[in-house]
Amino acid sequence: MKKVLIILSAAVFLFLNLAHAQDSTLVNEPIYQNKILYLPALGSTPETGFMFGAVVVPQFKLSGAGPETRSSSVLFAGIYTTKNQLLLSLVPDIILPDESWMINGNYFANYFPNSYWGIGPTSRDSDEINILFTEISVEQTVLKQVSRGVFTGPFIRWSKVYNLTFEDLEGSQLPAPDDAGADGSVSSGIGWMGRWDLRNSNMTPTQNHYVQFSVLVNPSFLGSTDPYTSFKVDARKYIDLSKERRAVLAFQGLFRSVTGKPSFLDLSELQ
Repeated sequence: MKKVLIILSAAVFLFLNLAHAQDSTLVNEPIYQNKILYLPALGSTPETGFMFGAVVVPQFKLSGAGPETRSSSVLFAGIYTTKNQLLLSLVPDIILPDESWMINGNYFANYFPNSYWGIGPTSRDSDEINILFTEISVEQTVLKQVSRGVFTGPFIRWSKVYNLTFEDLEGSQLPAPDDAGADGSVSSGIGWMGRWDLRNSNMTPTQNHYVQFSVLVNPSFLGSTDPYTSFKVDARKYIDLSKERRAVLAFQGLFRSVTGKPSFLDLSELQ
């Protein structure tokens, strides 16, 4: 799922680059024109096969927001793959006037058959089996600007994984492995986030940087079946290679660590 969303984000970035001029805090923008973008979503990975779908992105500014405020957006996406995987997502990114507050969400539901090799570095290619499951996830963040480009605030996340089945490569059902969450899981957590965001655009950045740090606690008293704590750092740098902002060199570093006893689907992974 994570790899599919990365491809989807890349596709959206490429298609939306043409709309950058109205989403920049560095462009003379006397009147902002709200718009709705309709985009195809195409891609392929070994995990998904060929994927296709559609993305709809309304872009707008709230009343009272001037050129110093980046535009808000709400991304709707529906993706289907040739391996019978289905992903539906809603990603609102609401920015209040003067960027005093940022309200970000990530809501998705998916049915995602995938390959599974077990846990740890001793797993072998021959250990591959198929895993089928349904997941529903809700994440909501509310961040307040405390200085130029610096935002901080709480966030919550709830997710449920159910209808898990395991099959061999021929399609015969297998017993569930002895891994945490193999019979299904619920993660319910609350955390805190800090963000340093000087990008000239949220959706199609061409300059400056973005650094985000978050801590998320999923305790059993909030309903988590496999309690754990996660730490995540996401750093990105954008370099404009052309005066027309048509070519951008981007770098990203991502670190995630978990402690406790998370479900096997919530473990960190190398990509």
